[in-house]
Amino acid sequence: MIDTTVVGQALDSALKELNCCFRREEATVVGIYGTGGIGKTTLLKIFNDELISKLVLTTRFEAVCNKMGVGDNKIRVNFMAEDEAWELFKMNCGENKFLSNARMENIAKRIAAKCGGLPLALIVIGRALASKTTIEEWKHAESALRDLRTLEIDGLQENLLLSLKYSYDNLHPDDKIKETTQKCFLYCCLFPEDYSISKEQLVEYWVGEGFLDEGFGNDIDRAREKGHSIIGRLKAACLLERGNDQDEVKMHDVIREMARWIANDCTGREHRFLIRTAGQRNINFDVDKWSMVERISLINIEFPHLPDTTRQWPNLWTLLLYNSGIERIPSGFFLHMGNLQVLDLSYTRISELPSGIESLVNLQYLDLSGTNIKLLPKEFGELRRLRQLYLALALPSLEYLQVIRCPKLKKLPLGPGSAPRLKEINGEQEWWDGLEWDDDQTRQVFAGRFKKRY
Repeated sequence: MIDTTVVGQALDSALKELNCCFRREEATVVGIYGTGGIGKTTLLKIFNDELISKLVLTTRFEAVCNKMGVGDNKIRVNFMAEDEAWELFKMNCGENKFLSNARMENIAKRIAAKCGGLPLALIVIGRALASKTTIEEWKHAESALRDLRTLEIDGLQENLLLSLKYSYDNLHPDDKIKETTQKCFLYCCLFPEDYSISKEQLVEYWVGEGFLDEGFGNDIDRAREKGHSIIGRLKAACLLERGNDQDEVKMHDVIREMARWIANDCTGREHRFLIRTAGQRNINFDVDKWSMVERISLINIEFPHLPDTTRQWPNLWTLLLYNSGIERIPSGFFLHMGNLQVLDLSYTRISELPSGIESLVNLQYLDLSGTNIKLLPKEFGELRRLRQLYLALALPSLEYLQVIRCPKLKKLPLGPGSAPRLKEINGEQEWWDGLEWDDDQTRQVFAGRFKKRY
């Protein structure tokens, strides 16, 4: 049974209903519905260990339950009662600050009431206010939330995204740290809904974008440490949560929608972040519409070809095509992406890089893991700002590796047994001396094969 002081009678009542549905032999499909952030997933997680064979769906819409044929086996998760909502809010913002300050408590109660009994909003906004200790700070927070204009989002409580944005706006008191944290947070919405994101992968993307460079120069290790601290900050604010594994994180679907909305300047138009998800097989490459996009994510989408286009993409910084089923990239596709910094082609079916790859003069991150690429073109040497190259595959036939004019490339995709026939690594001495290795053993394995280029 759920602790009702934490989640309230509404969720406890839904839990009892769900128990009844699970015990009915004729109930093969059970539906749970309610507004975004109401606690549907929390309710379902309680049954993760139940050895009962049922199909359970969660949705914001009762109509979806009806279409799926659940009949009477559907449960609505309702909003929390006012007193329970207040207890949850206090738990997250710190109730001790109200013990001797009735004025602050009254303001806090009004803010909690604005959350409308929605657990996600109570938790996120409560966490955002946890560091506020003065009447002035709380009055300012109340004014900021009161002044938000109304917003209708299909299936979401009115004003929810705008209310949650308060947490985004108050991620850190230092403006520079806040700006960096906000950029990193928005980047997370590029992953599909309910996607368990590798912390390491996420930080590598942030490094590639240059989010973490300030104060560290070319010290990637320190930048990575900063990235992991930002993940901790976002988790503490409940803007990220634990993923399927301890080394992964997830975004609640409502938080993700908020991030997409903010990323596109608080509008419904995808003019800055363009994201397509699995199941959208017919991708309309409207290059006129996409020409001003800054980040594109086509992760896990099954489509064979990118469009033949020589259009300008002057603002594109990130292109994620991970596991997208692409078989080829048209010649010249990269010609007008001069600002691209992060390119993930991993686990696509491409067997070669196209001509024009040398145009990516600002590229810092390139992932070719799991592809069929056997040869890197000579133009590859023009990628002078490349810092992170990932192949993540064995190179059993590789005998000679030459790296020219890639001073930013600080790590080779090589391990002790990944290139058994490699006889020579040719490059500048300064570049070689600045390389980073996973461990000293790996460095020693390849040190004897390095030949200085004159």
